[in-house]
Amino acid sequence: KYINTLDWTGLTLTTPKSFVNCVNYIGSSSTIGTPGIETNLNNTFERCYNLNKDNIQNWDIGGVTNLNSMFSSAYKFNVNLDKWDVGDVTSMENMFNKAFSFNGAVGKWDVNNVSNLNSMFLQAANFNQNIANWTPNNLATAVSFISGDNMSFSSTNYDKLLNKWG
Repeated sequence: KYINTLDWTGLTLTTPKSFVNCVNYIGSSSTIGTPGIETNLNNTFERCYNLNKDNIQNWDIGGVTNLNSMFSSAYKFNVNLDKWDVGDVTSMENMFNKAFSFNGAVGKWDVNNVSNLNSMFLQAANFNQNIANWTPNNLATAVSFISGDNMSFSSTNYDKLLNKWG
């Protein structure tokens, strides 16, 4: 398991799937700096089953357009990401699909440009955040957006979402 400090300063994530299948990667105990990031972060931490320590909540992802499957099957991932600037993102398909532990704050995100929310929280069993303030004005598809067995998404949060988006 990788548990040393990871210094992102000066590095650039230019290839999607940077850590895909790093099943034992738990993240670094402390992270210094923010990586340079291109526009595509799809599948970056997919199947990093034990990921839960990285200091990615402070990453500057302005300009990123694709977050598809970024944390898909990152079973233990549960980090607040409210600070992320997702204003340029157009697709979040499967972003937290099967991220069973995820219940991080994302309610402040500006999802106005997002057109694809398909399966974003599919099987994210612990997710129960109020996202009623999201305004996906360019939304084209959201099949299975929040669904799955044993979901924790409360009827209160679901009703707020439906009332706002309906």
